[in-house]
Amino acid sequence: MNEQNIPIDINVSRLLEWLISRRHCKKDWYSKAVVIREKISDAIKDMPVRDDVACLLSTIDINYFDCLKLIEILKETEANTKNMFGRYGSQRMKDWQEIMSLYERDNIYLAEAAQMLMKFVKYDVPSLKKQIQKLQQTQDDLDKETEKYKKSERTAKAEFDALCKQLNIPGKNIRVELCETAKTELPKICSKIAEKAKSLDDVINFYEAYVQFTSGKEINEDSLKCLKHVIEKGNTMVTEYLQEDSSQQLTSSSDFDIVVVEDSNEKQTEEIYDIRIESDDSYMENIKCENSGIDIICLEDESVVDFPAPTILEHQTMIDFMNDLFELEAFLKMRKYEFQENKEDLMAFSNIQEISEIVQLSNLQSVQSMLHKIQSIISDMSDSKYQHLYSIRNLPSYADTLTLSLQQKLAVVERMLKYQETSVQKKKEAQERIINLQPVLNHAVQRMKELQTEIEQDISKKYQNRVVHIRGGPIL
Repeated sequence: MNEQNIPIDINVSRLLEWLISRRHCKKDWYSKAVVIREKISDAIKDMPVRDDVACLLSTIDINYFDCLKLIEILKETEANTKNMFGRYGSQRMKDWQEIMSLYERDNIYLAEAAQMLMKFVKYDVPSLKKQIQKLQQTQDDLDKETEKYKKSERTAKAEFDALCKQLNIPGKNIRVELCETAKTELPKICSKIAEKAKSLDDVINFYEAYVQFTSGKEINEDSLKCLKHVIEKGNTMVTEYLQEDSSQQLTSSSDFDIVVVEDSNEKQTEEIYDIRIESDDSYMENIKCENSGIDIICLEDESVVDFPAPTILEHQTMIDFMNDLFELEAFLKMRKYEFQENKEDLMAFSNIQEISEIVQLSNLQSVQSMLHKIQSIISDMSDSKYQHLYSIRNLPSYADTLTLSLQQKLAVVERMLKYQETSVQKKKEAQERIINLQPVLNHAVQRMKELQTEIEQDISKKYQNRVVHIRGGPIL
């Protein structure tokens, strides 16, 4: 094969080494190139004002091939200085001709161009690409952050709205709204519970008949007293209930504390509270007038909510009511278990003439039905809305705590909105930076390709126009 047809392949990372090893350039080229670059710096200070000149002078690292283009421009601008021998009298032209002469001596220009190309390939272009990629990754990360902030905002807003809806408040003036809602809504809830309790007559009859038969004694008149009172008379004022038993006195709202413990085992979005009531052993000596009320002062805005005298289910006495329900529930669960495990023994009740008819006719289905009634009322009183309103009515500090909880959720919403705005702004800044860097990258790539072509052509001339390929790396 003719050697002329064999291309010359040079790896870009070894281009300068290749030129020196083949004696196209000398090892001391750099020290001489420094002097040339100083002359270039001086020469560009005195150049004609033209767009094509400005374009060349704005390029990154002017090289020998740029100088060739500048001289071609000066041939036009300095034509009137040319003498009869073809020499230019212009100092501008003389300066650039000297620069070209120094460049061509020992092929200094070729060594410098090779170093520039290696720098473009190894540093400049990869660095610009990396900056753009990093900014694009920053944009993706900011999108994820924004979505995370939106999710947190939606969660906090949903929790706020859910609790406000549960408490039936608008959520504008939270502290006052809570107190007003407790004043109006709690009595309605208690009335419904009292109405449901009226269906427990058969449960009490079954319980008393069973206890009387199995113990052989009359049932204690104080048994289930609070529940019986509610069934018979409804959710009356506490004074009316306590007057039935001289041993009990009405306590003031300051005689007991309600400790609210948030259940740490529940999800954060749920509002579950364990209400514990701690009573003072001392009671008021005299029962207050039935129409006397309890004033709760809202510390936040100093407005006053005047609560009327409490009913049984709005007061500490609701504990007696709950205890009665728990007593019946435990009794029915035991009966249910016995029916499930000892059917034959329980059938013997039907042969005993002395036993009450309600006990004789009882079965698993009837016990299950009675248990369902009891548990339904217990569920109503365990409902978080009842617990919230009960605590608000009886403990002013609880309203403050609940208000703070709601305000914190609103604060989270506001904070997440600000974070979103910040993320959007940062993304915008990253995009502007990308827009500014992209032309710089494009220009660097263009300069790199031009320099590659110019070096290939120059080396090709030294080898009788053989094809030269500078290769290597992901760019070339």
